[in-house]
Amino acid sequence: MLRLAAACALVFWPVVRHEFVLWDDDVNVYENPHLASGSAGTLLRFWARPYKHLYIPVTYTVWAVLVPVARACARAGAADGLNPAVFHAANLVVHLLNALLVFALLRRVLPRPKPGEEPARARAACAGAALFALHPLQVECVAWVTGMKDLLGACLSLCTVLLYLRAVVPAARAPAPGRYEARMLLAASAAFVLALLAKPAAAALPLAAPLVGILGLTRTAREPRGARAPAAARVLLSTAPWLVGWALVVAVCTVLTHRSQEMARATYLPALWQRPFIAADALAFYLYKLVLPIRLGIDYGHAPRLLQGSTWLYLAWLVPAALAAVLWAWHKRYPWALLSLAVFTAFLAPVLGFVAFIFQEYSTVADRFVYPAMLGPSLALAFAAARTRSRRAAFAWAAALAALGALSFVQARTWHDNFTLFTHALRVNPRSFVSHYNLGKAHEEAGRLADAVHHYSTAVAIRKDLTPAYIKLGVAKRKMGKPDEALAHFSEAVAVEPRSVDARNNYGVALAFRGELTPALLHFFEALKVDPKEARTHYNLGVTLEQLGKPESALAHYSQAHALEPTDADTLNNVGNLLRRMGRPAEAAAHFADAVRYNPRHAQAHHNLGIVRLEAGRFAEAARHFSEAFRLDPAFTEAHALYERAARQAANPRARPANSAPTP
Repeated sequence: MLRLAAACALVFWPVVRHEFVLWDDDVNVYENPHLASGSAGTLLRFWARPYKHLYIPVTYTVWAVLVPVARACARAGAADGLNPAVFHAANLVVHLLNALLVFALLRRVLPRPKPGEEPARARAACAGAALFALHPLQVECVAWVTGMKDLLGACLSLCTVLLYLRAVVPAARAPAPGRYEARMLLAASAAFVLALLAKPAAAALPLAAPLVGILGLTRTAREPRGARAPAAARVLLSTAPWLVGWALVVAVCTVLTHRSQEMARATYLPALWQRPFIAADALAFYLYKLVLPIRLGIDYGHAPRLLQGSTWLYLAWLVPAALAAVLWAWHKRYPWALLSLAVFTAFLAPVLGFVAFIFQEYSTVADRFVYPAMLGPSLALAFAAARTRSRRAAFAWAAALAALGALSFVQARTWHDNFTLFTHALRVNPRSFVSHYNLGKAHEEAGRLADAVHHYSTAVAIRKDLTPAYIKLGVAKRKMGKPDEALAHFSEAVAVEPRSVDARNNYGVALAFRGELTPALLHFFEALKVDPKEARTHYNLGVTLEQLGKPESALAHYSQAHALEPTDADTLNNVGNLLRRMGRPAEAAAHFADAVRYNPRHAQAHHNLGIVRLEAGRFAEAARHFSEAFRLDPAFTEAHALYERAARQAANPRARPANSAPTP
């Protein structure tokens, strides 16, 4: 076990020095307003409803625990004040735990050793666990902060399988077998529900767990060869009520996930008769990468809309079918081989394309989908190693595992930052529009707007209906001082996807910037029809109505935005400004204070809080907030001037009347 943990740490330890990447890390972690607040109330929001079309509250709870640690360890200039090393280290710890769980599981299902053969059995289990831990297909989950959802889902899934095994293959001295089995199955059911709440792909467990149970029982029970079938039947029959219950939970989870992902918005949904071919193509792809794990990337371009005209799509099923046929021919001699393939396939079943999911817009296949399914190949290797005693075979397996570890070490380096990740992704798939799009975002964040425009334009050239790229083109052109071109791109985004809330909001903001407030309002109201609970739309309506001289209506929409996103500092700052102008300084001060509490780097909120403190005669507090505003934004000369004034008045309160502060 120590060697296994050391090998895993040696291969993956460099990921701790990696950065966050724009591959959902921003949305899920460092720009997630609910994680930023750190309050119990906002954390409960993840348990109340899906976030960004995915319901994974267990994973968000783990991230919420890590956020204060990451903030305390933050480096200067870190994304939103968080240190990514904390999240990467957590991923590595969970991956190590998963490898040890696989080791324990393999020891449970391998044939019972004869006297003196226990070390060989342990080495066989270690070889299987090492394959799980070191295979390059596992790199994505470990090196990617957002991969925590896959790691946690797999961890809880492995716990479920292990507990299920303890029920169907109880220890020889287990007291009160009936009660023992019930307790184990109850614990397995609890782990199963938590696995679903960490990653919905754990829906594979009602299929995968019995297969592992059959493998464990038929290979460990002291029964004659002909009794294997009855043993397998007992596994299914004795746990049938539990498995039916699990299946019902999966059915409910599938419906909720399908609704939360709003698949009606997908541009292409394959016909039902095509989905078995898509699933077979995905399975053939995974088998290929399992044997030859090279040219791994984040977007393979295996989207159904791209494959529908391919002849290979309708021939790919021959690969897994041929493998299954060969293993069936050997099943009497090597029953574990066919069952290992079945376990591999069962874990992949939820993401093979039988049920449509959002990522199919890019690709049906992804490395992270294989993570729990690697238990299947691990079982096969462990059984093969347990049957073979030759040193030559052991050396061959050790050399193969070392080679896989070296490939994983190299592959992990591609996840270092945005530029290494998406540049590598384009080498694997030059027509990856999502990689061009994210490279554009990375260049935009770095201030290289011309490079950003180049990649956004390339993304649009590859995928004509890529609404987010049109929006980002508009944003980049606006930053470049080209408002007319920006407006044209926002118009294209609305034309491509009229129901895009983001497109409508950006188009409305661009119109308002040109002084066309009434047309801007129309776009905001259209966005509100699509999603009445989008906080940014209410915020934009508040700003525009305030500009139109309708403070009461503006305050109503600001209040809606605040209710939907209580931690948004921009909304709190604007509400405070409006309340101050309406002659309600105490309420304004409370909103400014909340704004700087939720976002201590909000210079304007510090400045405005300084003004209300100055007007209230609290000069020392005002000076502190003006100083902080100027520190955060050295170009904020007004804050610096007011700091000097507040500092003088703090030293001599009678030097100047307090109520002469300017309106922000």
